[in-house]
Amino acid sequence: MMNHARPLVVLVALVAACSSPYAASPFDAGVAEPAPTVPSPSPSPPDAAVAAPSDAALEADVRKLPDPCLPPNPDPLLLADTVAGFRERQGECGWQYGTADVTTHMFKPFAGADASLHIWVDPGFGFPQIAAGTEHPGGGTRVVRRWTSTVTGRLRVQVKLAIGDPTSNGIAGDGVDFVLTVGSTVIPTSPAFITGAQQLMVDVNIDPSKDQPVDFAVGPNGNTSYDSVLFSATISKVGP
Repeated sequence: MMNHARPLVVLVALVAACSSPYAASPFDAGVAEPAPTVPSPSPSPPDAAVAAPSDAALEADVRKLPDPCLPPNPDPLLLADTVAGFRERQGECGWQYGTADVTTHMFKPFAGADASLHIWVDPGFGFPQIAAGTEHPGGGTRVVRRWTSTVTGRLRVQVKLAIGDPTSNGIAGDGVDFVLTVGSTVIPTSPAFITGAQQLMVDVNIDPSKDQPVDFAVGPNGNTSYDSVLFSATISKVGP
């Protein structure tokens, strides 16, 4: 008689092994699980090109800046102002400061300014001297503010001149004279000199060339006593 018990036991054992929760899975054989695919970031769009400002735009921006050589909110035709443009270095704001002989009119720049007093002065004397709104001629010499023209064409010059001490006439002072020149040409002004409480008001047109000097000279009428003066001048384009 044949024994069928053993094959039946083997079959039961195989079925039990396959149904066990601890049965080996296909991944237990050392096969790695594939990594999830991460999408690559989309490239950022290129920045829009920024157009460089034009020369005209840059010039317009510069024109909006206040001009340190002119007073605040100046007339748009104004080119130069003796008070606002006063500096203690030669050539700044287009101005130079010096003296001129009353006969030769030869301009001689001051060697330097007194920074503590904010004036141009002859170091050997108390005068001639020039400050922002005042000046004093020397013996035999005029004090000169020289502006170098920045344009060619017609310009308007306005000058205000007054004796610093209007009571000096008859005490010791005998007044001052004023000479306006463009290059070597003297521009007539009236009166030629002032004394005491008189004031000189000049309003004339001139026709300089570019880089031509325009000189504002104040000299002693005779002696230099009480010759301190109040002085201001402006130079403007002539409007249409």
